[in-house]
Amino acid sequence: AHGKDIPLKEFSSVIETYWRSQLESDEQYVATLIAPDMEWLRSYEELQKHNKLPVGNDIAHLVNERIDWAIYSEYGYKSNIGRTLERTAASVAYVGEIDNVIEKALPKLQNEIEMLRDISSDQLHRFIFGLLLHMKKQGAIFSSHLGTYVSSAGSLFAFTSYQKRYMPSFTKRSRSPEFLTTGSFSTFEKIHNKGGTSWCDQWIIDNFFDDNLLIAGYATVVYRIVLEALLAEKIILAKESSGFPIWGLNAEKITITSDTAKLKCDTCSNVLIIKSNQQELAEDMCCLRKGCQGHYANVAKEDDYYRDLYSYGDLQRIVAEEHTGLLERGQREWVENGFIGRKKDEPWKPNLLSATPTLEMGIDIGDLSSVMLCSVPPNGANYLQRIGRAGRTDGNAFSATVANARDHDLYFYSDPDAMMQGNIDAPGVFLDASAILQRQFLAFCIDQWVSEKKIQENDLPYRLSIVLDAVNLKQKNKFPFTLIGYIQSNSESLLEQFFALYEDDLQEMTKNQIRLFAKGSEEEVRGKDEPDELKESISLAYKILNRLEQVIVERKAIEINIGAMRTKIKEHQKLKAKDKDHEKVLHEYEAELSGLKSVLRAIKKKDTFEFFTNEGLLPNYAFPESGVILKSVIFRRKQQVQGDDDAGYESFTLEYERSGSSAISELAPNNSFYASGRKVTVDQIDMNVSDIESWRFCDQCSYSERESSVVASQCPK
Repeated sequence: AHGKDIPLKEFSSVIETYWRSQLESDEQYVATLIAPDMEWLRSYEELQKHNKLPVGNDIAHLVNERIDWAIYSEYGYKSNIGRTLERTAASVAYVGEIDNVIEKALPKLQNEIEMLRDISSDQLHRFIFGLLLHMKKQGAIFSSHLGTYVSSAGSLFAFTSYQKRYMPSFTKRSRSPEFLTTGSFSTFEKIHNKGGTSWCDQWIIDNFFDDNLLIAGYATVVYRIVLEALLAEKIILAKESSGFPIWGLNAEKITITSDTAKLKCDTCSNVLIIKSNQQELAEDMCCLRKGCQGHYANVAKEDDYYRDLYSYGDLQRIVAEEHTGLLERGQREWVENGFIGRKKDEPWKPNLLSATPTLEMGIDIGDLSSVMLCSVPPNGANYLQRIGRAGRTDGNAFSATVANARDHDLYFYSDPDAMMQGNIDAPGVFLDASAILQRQFLAFCIDQWVSEKKIQENDLPYRLSIVLDAVNLKQKNKFPFTLIGYIQSNSESLLEQFFALYEDDLQEMTKNQIRLFAKGSEEEVRGKDEPDELKESISLAYKILNRLEQVIVERKAIEINIGAMRTKIKEHQKLKAKDKDHEKVLHEYEAELSGLKSVLRAIKKKDTFEFFTNEGLLPNYAFPESGVILKSVIFRRKQQVQGDDDAGYESFTLEYERSGSSAISELAPNNSFYASGRKVTVDQIDMNVSDIESWRFCDQCSYSERESSVVASQCPK
């Protein structure tokens, strides 16, 4: 669109100017161009929640900085990886004319090195041209983003510094820019290796010498002369770290163009993309790949789908969100509403959902056009429900189903009509499920209690913390004791009214199980001939109080940990001998203390009915088990206020519920899973909130049972 070559240093401002002209507001600009790994920034979260950026934010500046870094990466150390602009020949970064460098370096090389007395200017031109291409490909380009990285000789901590919130994360396995040096820095490229052959050594061999035994004496001299000439023309710049020079390309001498040419090595097929007027120079040049003895030859540029897409395509950003039972209700509703009500001028709202069966029924997503199922559904009813989310406005939709390599999927893959056009059976309801009826009965009792006793708001606390205090102090005149007392005093009439709702649909054994649950005494409801299954029943009062007492134990354990962490912080602050990690360790302690406080606040703020529902005491969708809950604490630095050196940390807590079958493998120390766009790793398990249980295991098979009053038993198998 710009229509001409652009200096690398100016490219980011050209991009900003272009997109500012296409987008109407800061909100649209930020949401369209923000990097996915910057979406955790507080300002962007505010935009998603309130459709408006907060006043005084700096996120647009951070986005521009990230764009600038992305440009340096795309035309530098990432240029040859994947479907980049350079690999697809859509555009390329090139260094300008180096004729003056040739004039300065050629006579020095001819006079100082006898072996190079007869080299031609074309030979030297190709040598320097290849060296500059290699440096560019390695990412050896000086920029404002790499100041600390270069001065620290490639320390990855310089990338992850909190002061550069726009930078992507780097690890030891990440590819990172490599500058030229004579120092022994593990992350930078050494010009000459005494114990082996570096790329620079090999490049001299490929272009000047036939015998690599001569390298040791001439490599440093050749590169000293060439680098001095490049420095004189400011094509490269030199920095210093630990007393050693570090060389990199001067960004002001690099230009980006869409006028490209393509060459390929005749031996290893390595592709080289250059500016078209450099084609003659690069033809028959030695291959840049170390160890390859081939040469580059011109090839005609072929049609490339991605080059056309980058050049002409109307690119649309994918804003993906997940929709699962792991999300809290508010977050799940925000995802639904944002997806359904998304407008063209709201690019921060999701336009792609990755969903579990939570979206299978009851959701009308107006103009949804496509659905992809990642496996074949269990039956035709599930299939119709899922694909029925799309095309509800005009009847047109695209639906795709991926058949996995398992018997169920492969069966319907070979006979798809059996799934798409088979009989749809009406869902059945099993009324004699006592675990479900227990929840329904408690909900029925609460309704009756509120209506008969004229219960006021204060009698049924909204906050769980008030309920926990009542149980802890055994205040019999407060909830939940008042509810339990009402149920036990009126159990017969409540049971009669509850059973009447089902008329004659419940079996007598099921009714006896509910009676036992309501009254809490076996002797009142069982005769001698009742089956042993009734022994498994636990009273309503026990279930309620047991769940609440578990939370009280958890709350107490967290309070103890908070006290211990405060003591540890005080002791650390009093240390007289402070090493270099003193402040870092102190910050870690303070962050953990903040996290523990956050978990405690989450318990105190929890809604009473939400707790009863999540624990399986009231009707919910988590049957047959309520699952295992993981409390995840997110730490991040607070935004700094002007004048503050360190704004400290803030934290917030997320809860994730996993089924028992998943939790036993996932929720173990150092294990992780993905939820809410985050990788959640388990750091620790609090053993203070669970009693130790004894189990017996058969020595002949896998049978096991909980050890209680049974002294010894024989395996039924």
